[in-house]
Amino acid sequence: IHGWGSYLFDGLKYSYQLQTLKKQEALFNVGQKVTHLLEVGVYLGHSLLILLVSNPTLRITCIDNDARYSPKAVEYLNQHFGNRITFHLGDANEVLKTLPFNEYDAIHIDADHTHEAVQSHFVHSFPLAKKNAFFVFDDYEATQSLIDKLIADKVLTIIDLPRCLWTNIVTRLNI
Repeated sequence: IHGWGSYLFDGLKYSYQLQTLKKQEALFNVGQKVTHLLEVGVYLGHSLLILLVSNPTLRITCIDNDARYSPKAVEYLNQHFGNRITFHLGDANEVLKTLPFNEYDAIHIDADHTHEAVQSHFVHSFPLAKKNAFFVFDDYEATQSLIDKLIADKVLTIIDLPRCLWTNIVTRLNI
């Protein structure tokens, strides 16, 4: 989609975005430490690829509301990585209500980057997280005040804040 980016697409052309390497490394590091991750927002599946490569036993549950790219990306990745991804097509907030509580040791929020959407995805995914789960928020700059408030309120602790293009922030639940 013109104007939408990813690790391999800058919104204009398809080429590797070296300026995102640090955020890729941060996500890779989380993937190495967990067994079951929830990803809200798939788009072209580049984050899924990084996570699958990071950990050969990682299971991923993911959600996206756009049928153009995500289902095909997940199908392709499942063919090459042993069907370790469970995909839900639909509105994230509705799907999150159907997932099991206390299930995920990491949650990657990377869908709509508005304050309202990120807050809603966090609130709906919070009960799904295990104790001390990682929360990774993509495009931190877009919702920095919201995430910083969760940190100031001691709900989350910063684990990694790579400074790069479209940076993410890796946090951990304090409960």
